[in-house]
Amino acid sequence: MVQAGVNNSNDSSNSQETNDNVSSTTSTTTSTTTSATTHRNTQLQDNDPNIRSRSKAVCKLNCTYCDSRVCVRGMKAMLLADTRVELYSTDVPPLSVQLVGEDYLTQNCHCKIRDVACLTCGNVLGYHITQPCQQCMDACNNGHLWMFHTEEVTSEERLDFNGTQYNYYNIKYN
Repeated sequence: MVQAGVNNSNDSSNSQETNDNVSSTTSTTTSTTTSATTHRNTQLQDNDPNIRSRSKAVCKLNCTYCDSRVCVRGMKAMLLADTRVELYSTDVPPLSVQLVGEDYLTQNCHCKIRDVACLTCGNVLGYHITQPCQQCMDACNNGHLWMFHTEEVTSEERLDFNGTQYNYYNIKYN
């Protein structure tokens, strides 16, 4: 499964930190509302992949084979269809990869995907969803159409000049 098939995974510390932030923000900004409204708003935020994605750490991805930079806006993810499969994904077309081969269908839906290979060494690193199916477009998704296999790329957290980790909320498309 494609867009709907990606779940942005968090490690337990990030999950707890995010939950704490949501709880404290909800309690301070909605003190005049009922607890039912607060609970409903928290549920909406927890279920919105765009809101969850904003707090995710941004990673730089390199090709495992030749160490070429592949992406500067990667994010750790997992397939919803098979949560044992971890990936990196991005919402911006990477400049250091090329589509290779022909489109093929996924096993879990009708999305068309095509493999992507490193422009420097030619090894296949992941895939691009070239045509999302209606089922996935109708489902909750984060818009990430470029996927990289964890075995094919290495990752490094992206930090600003102060050493603070970038996340999707505070980084521009670069």
